[in-house]
Amino acid sequence: MFAVALRGYTALPMTERVINVREFAEIQRKHERYLKALPGGARAVIRDANLSGLKLPTVDLRDAILSHITLRHAVFGKADLSGAELFEADCEGAQLIGVKFERANLRGINLHAANLTNSNLRQADLRSGDYSPKLKRARRADLSQAAFDSADLEGANMNAVYAVGASLKGTNLKRAVLTKADLGGVNLTKADLQHASLQDADLSGAILAGANLRNTDLSNANLRGIDLTGVIATEAARAIFTLGAKSSTLDPKLAASLARHERWSDTNGRDGRRADLTARDLANLNLCGRVLSGALLVGANLQGALLARCQMILTDLTRASCRNADFSLSDLRGAILNGTDMKGAKLRATEMTPIALGARTDQPSKRLWSVNLIGANLTGADLTDADLSGANLANADLTGAVLTRTRFEGARLDGAKFDDGRAADASAAKAKPRLH
Repeated sequence: MFAVALRGYTALPMTERVINVREFAEIQRKHERYLKALPGGARAVIRDANLSGLKLPTVDLRDAILSHITLRHAVFGKADLSGAELFEADCEGAQLIGVKFERANLRGINLHAANLTNSNLRQADLRSGDYSPKLKRARRADLSQAAFDSADLEGANMNAVYAVGASLKGTNLKRAVLTKADLGGVNLTKADLQHASLQDADLSGAILAGANLRNTDLSNANLRGIDLTGVIATEAARAIFTLGAKSSTLDPKLAASLARHERWSDTNGRDGRRADLTARDLANLNLCGRVLSGALLVGANLQGALLARCQMILTDLTRASCRNADFSLSDLRGAILNGTDMKGAKLRATEMTPIALGARTDQPSKRLWSVNLIGANLTGADLTDADLSGANLANADLTGAVLTRTRFEGARLDGAKFDDGRAADASAAKAKPRLH
């Protein structure tokens, strides 16, 4: 029999196995009897099993133990997993709309690109999981690019979560613990963060338009480039925001040049003027959300600059110095980065794929312009969730780069260097990703 009974539990072997709908239904049936204290009931204990793609209209797995299971792209309808243990579960891309996770143990869970709209995670535990020898630290819960719009996370413990690019619009985060959380580029529009702790959190490039930040602890938080339109906050928080705004004010001439360039880009050159910032010193500037498509930044100094959520299609950054710059969530399709120094740069969830050229809106283009990263220095860069499909990385140096879920399909990698110290050939298979 697939499931084995042990001291009143329904358990699976420790080696990962694929569970089909029929087998899971039997486990669920016994668990429901267990919840009602009926004869023949057995608590569901599923460990190291694969349930990827499973589609279930109704699930009641309150207090179930589902540690280290794989639920990639699974679809749960009306589900209740309150009090359940999903320790280090892999739920990437899962559809979990409206699912109840109240007081659930979600430590170290992978929810990358999952949909948890209207879900209930009140008092859920989303702290890091076990220590990983490969990472040399505990495995963080991964909420990057996930949708938590209108979800209830009141009182949830999200200490040190990785949530770059996540959407939390209208989310209830009252009294949530988000200390040391990585929230770069997160959309917190109209979120309720009253009494939440964001101490030491990274909110660079985040959108907090209309968010409620009354009595929110923002001690030592990174607030570079945040959108505070209509934010509701106490005087103490406003003082912190004001300091951040002063530190990111642009020179009036540069601001005017960027405004003209945006008009030039939006009107396809009919109005405004293309920005020529060749060899300009733009180090440590806040350029978050700017339209820089087609701009000339050849040899520019962009060290430490904040360029998150920027439009940089066909931008020329040849031989520019971009050390430790933050390009997270930016559109770099067709960008020219030949010989660019991007050591230690953040390129998380950037799109660096080919761009179609010369096409009218009613006609497809047959010409594609790939991203040029020939000879680029990407040592120690963070390319988590970046898409470099079709990019030219010939002779690029990616030693020490973080390549979690980085896509290299069709990329040219001949002569590129990776952590093994050897040059890669033209096959993307040579890229060895690190884990979060």
